[in-house]
Amino acid sequence: MEYDSTGFVQGTGNSVVTGTNPHALTGLSANYSYDFYVRAICGVGDSSAWAGPYSFNTPCNTAAITYTQDFTTWPMQCWDLTGGRSIMG
Repeated sequence: MEYDSTGFVQGTGNSVVTGTNPHALTGLSANYSYDFYVRAICGVGDSSAWAGPYSFNTPCNTAAITYTQDFTTWPMQCWDLTGGRSIMG
């Protein structure tokens, strides 16, 4: 498998060789878009063609319940505006 930021050029990404299915990637950035390519390695010199790119997004980080925000940047990254209301005006 090879993965990196969405739109990366194949051959320049992060390579992972694994025998597990599914394989969990670690160290990914929160709220980020990635592409990946996969292929089967059946033996020495015997591999399938690459398939992809396939895309996925990582979820946002969680925040503790006691959370203070000064709202200097709006809307904030990962802020859910659904069902909210303004108390201004």
